[in-house]
Amino acid sequence: SAAQIIEYSKNRAMLRIGRYMTVGTIVQLHLEGEFLLWKVFCCIPKGNSYYLGIELVEAPQSLNYRGRCEHAADGKG
Repeated sequence: SAAQIIEYSKNRAMLRIGRYMTVGTIVQLHLEGEFLLWKVFCCIPKGNSYYLGIELVEAPQSLNYRGRCEHAADGKG
């Protein structure tokens, strides 16, 4: 689902979302045509939405599904 970016740095971000998420949940964030895995470190109620604090997860290259799909499409993997 869509999220509004409130704050963003290289390793952390604060998003505004419409539902509660448990601390420790791994989320996939699409930014500028790529996706990265992030881990929830806080979820703060704010009116009818939530502020979600996330930090970047260092994912091994094998988790780059987008790259694997591109290679599969061109017959290389």
